[in-house]
Formats: sequence, C-alpha cells, structure tokens
Amino acid sequence: MSQPNDKSKGGRPPAPPGLRRVHVPLRLPEWLVQWMAEQESTPAELIEAALLARHKLFGIRRWIKTGRVRA
Repeated sequence: MSQPNDKSKGGRPPAPPGLRRVHVPLRLPEWLVQWMAEQESTPAELIEAALLARHKLFGIRRWIKTGRVRA
C-alpha cells in the first residue's frame, strides 16, 4: 500500500497540448463498427490512421511538437 504523501504517479505521462486526445462521439454504420471490432487496432487508431492517410497529414505530429503548427 502506498503512503498518503507518496508523490510517485504511475501510468503514462501527459501528452503534449497539441496531441491530447478528446472524446468525439460519432455515428457510424453497423457494418463499419463490426469491421473495426474485428481488427487488432482500436477504433480510434483505425479512424485516425484513415484520416491522416486521406488528408495527407503524416507530418502533423512532428509539426505540433516543433511548434510549426498550433494545435
């Protein structure tokens, strides 16, 4: 059991401001949701990868980290 004054925090460190994830509820066709459930990746990863590929945004994470683009 940890002590009440224990300052160590477990888990993943916070993401940089431009890369934080936000909840965006959306409605998708049932067949698409079923297909995503059958994949190894999470639905969020699949949707993000598809959007990045479709709109050619592969460098956006690097741009946000270096300050070239404001998030």
